[in-house]
Amino acid sequence: MASTNKIYLGEELFNNIALGDKYVISDWDDTFAGAIEIDYLIVAGGGSSGGDNAGGGGAGGFISGSSYTVAKNTIYPIVIGDGGTDDSGDNSTFLGFTSIGGGKGGTNGNAPFSGGSGGGGGFFGSISGASGTATQGNDGGDGLGQGGGVVTGGGGAGGGASTVGGNGTDEQGGTGGSGTQWLDTNYYAGGGGGCCGGFVNTSSGGIGGGGAGGNKGNSPTGVAGTVNTGGGGGGAFTSADGGSGIVILRYLSATQLSTSGDTIFQDGGYWYHKFTTVGSTNFQLT
Repeated sequence: MASTNKIYLGEELFNNIALGDKYVISDWDDTFAGAIEIDYLIVAGGGSSGGDNAGGGGAGGFISGSSYTVAKNTIYPIVIGDGGTDDSGDNSTFLGFTSIGGGKGGTNGNAPFSGGSGGGGGFFGSISGASGTATQGNDGGDGLGQGGGVVTGGGGAGGGASTVGGNGTDEQGGTGGSGTQWLDTNYYAGGGGGCCGGFVNTSSGGIGGGGAGGNKGNSPTGVAGTVNTGGGGGGAFTSADGGSGIVILRYLSATQLSTSGDTIFQDGGYWYHKFTTVGSTNFQLT
């Protein structure tokens, strides 16, 4: 080889380049040899809504951080939690952190579950919302029952990463707690809307994948939380699933330093690695 030096034009690195009428070929190992700092996001699966007279599902726990050093020749295990099906969501893990699955919404006098964010209370019996996990999410909203033998109240909404779930009011379910925007500009971990008493109204899910709430007549049914957001399911007469979780990391580099991840892309100088398949996988520098 003609040279053992790396060749740059400005900040651009070349394996080979023509210099005048001479063609210089560099001879160097282009694999990464050290450590890098990453920003990361870990979102657990969202909780499902309850059933009859239901509260909305709580969002999966939201954990993020910056400037975490990862080293070459080290495997970093990842688990992506699934959304709950008539249950709370599953946990997601990365870098030793555990994001807690969202709590299931309450139903027909049964209490909601705590989680990353808590599930909303059902409106039969005016059930209180469940608690969220500190630094990961917020509490679910309270249900409100009205009207003697005919329940026409509203279910509480699931909590979200940024705000608590809304309380139910007469014939209106609470609005799902809002999720939080991450560095990729997307929102994650929104709570599910509560079930509307009566047979007419609906409620909104929280930004960040929270499902909209339907009504007691199941017309419409509640909307499932959006996959790979950790959003909670929307309440109605039947249960709606929570959305699955996600793990994302990014690093600043001119070149891609890992092949790990379901989706890999570069934006603004950063390489993003998104892990979206439910189950176990890992991240490793190339």
